[in-house]
Amino acid sequence: MPFTIILRTIEDIKRFRTKITGLKIQLFVFQSSTIRKFANIIIVQKIHDNMRSAGFSEKIIDGTFLDNIELRGRTKVRLFFRSEYFSETGFDVAVAREEGTERHFVEPLRSKNDTDSGPKSLHGGDKWPFFSKGHFVDGMLALFIVSQTVKQMTPFLQDEYNRQQDIWYQQNLGDMVVAS
Repeated sequence: MPFTIILRTIEDIKRFRTKITGLKIQLFVFQSSTIRKFANIIIVQKIHDNMRSAGFSEKIIDGTFLDNIELRGRTKVRLFFRSEYFSETGFDVAVAREEGTERHFVEPLRSKNDTDSGPKSLHGGDKWPFFSKGHFVDGMLALFIVSQTVKQMTPFLQDEYNRQQDIWYQQNLGDMVVAS
């Protein structure tokens, strides 16, 4: 949204310079808070929606968030997203859902409290009740929900940031701005 600034007198120019100095000081805080707010609304919420549609566990969804923002100069921003959920064995299930896994062998683990030295066994559960000393399981398909959603939604975040920045400039320049 373009706007025009009207400077009629030397006093207008002095006031404008003062306001610009104030904007420079406040710009970093504006950028970081605005980007964080709208990245969460536009990108993280869409990631969560896409994960739910793909049948992800709420534990994985809850462990997926905007972790950090890095302002790189005046025109570049880097967003860092984190998606993690660790199983009891330390396996990062969230990364496995994002990046996929290969077919692999699963075997029982011994707990720290085990006194006998014999092998433990895996129990298959209610649907396939058998015990195993280990077996191969198919890999998980890579879904790339986080990375694809970030690529898809980045232009929308950029548009909203530009809109918010124009509003912020107009609010901070006050009576000097004439909307075009």
